[in-house]
Order: sequence, then structure tokens, then C-alpha cells
Amino acid sequence: KFTALALATAASATIVKESAKLLSSLDFDLEAYLGTWYEVIRDKGTWYEHGICVTADYSLADDGTVTIQNDIYHDDRQKWAGISIPGVVLADPSKDEGDLDVGGIDYQILATDYDGYTLIYCCSPIGQLASSESVWVLVRDPTVELNDEQRSEIMDALDT
Repeated sequence: KFTALALATAASATIVKESAKLLSSLDFDLEAYLGTWYEVIRDKGTWYEHGICVTADYSLADDGTVTIQNDIYHDDRQKWAGISIPGVVLADPSKDEGDLDVGGIDYQILATDYDGYTLIYCCSPIGQLASSESVWVLVRDPTVELNDEQRSEIMDALDT
């Protein structure tokens, strides 16, 4: 739990409060990325998520786009809620980067090892002059702690 707190604090402190395009040098493999991910760290600035047991399932649709199914358990209401986001595409398919077009929201996969962890940055516009930024760390298996190499890769990605 200390590791999660330290990473979340570092993530919050590292992300600047200007919505700037982060440079992703990730050689992204969409096929390897598909499947279910479990949230283990959420940026404390993520105002719209207040539940527990958050999952994100990335699946390939027949038309080649990706559908993201996010599910969250609201402990206070004792029920699950979900949202499906269809039609997600790579922002620039000519590049092998983890930048996704999620309905006009800047959604970047900054780091991943595909079967252990992923680090996601999201910048959502709020009107024309402001934005809301969030960072998440998701894992494939929520019962396994991040190892030193994974933590180092996450911190390195946040330092860019």
C-alpha cells in the first residue's frame, strides 16, 4: 500500500497542470494490449471515479476499432456501474504509439509491459480554456504487486 501511495503522489506531482502532449516513444502493440486490466493506482485528481474494483476491458470490434468497457463498484451504493466506450482508434495509425482517440479526449498509454502493468495519462478538455488531467496504473493481475523494474519503468515514464 505504501508503494501505491508513493506512486500516486509522484504521479500527481509529476503531471503539469497544462494539457501538453506528452511524447510517447512506446512501440505500441494493440493486439497485445487487448484484454482486462485492473486499476491499482488512481490519480487523486480523478474527480469522477469514486468506487473500488475498477476494471477496464479493451476488445477489438469487427470494424477494427476498440471498445473500452469500464466497470466500477460503488461501495456506498453496493452496486456495480459500467460504461462502454465504442469506436476507439489509434490517434495516428502510422505511428506505433499508444495514443488513442477516445472521443476527442487525449488518452495516452505512456508505458506498458502488456502482461503486468500499464500507465495511462488522460487530458480531458473543460471548455476552451481548461482541462482535467488524470493518471492511472492498471495491472493484469490485481493480486500481484508491482516489482522494482515495473515501478522504475512507471517512474521513468512519468519523468518524461
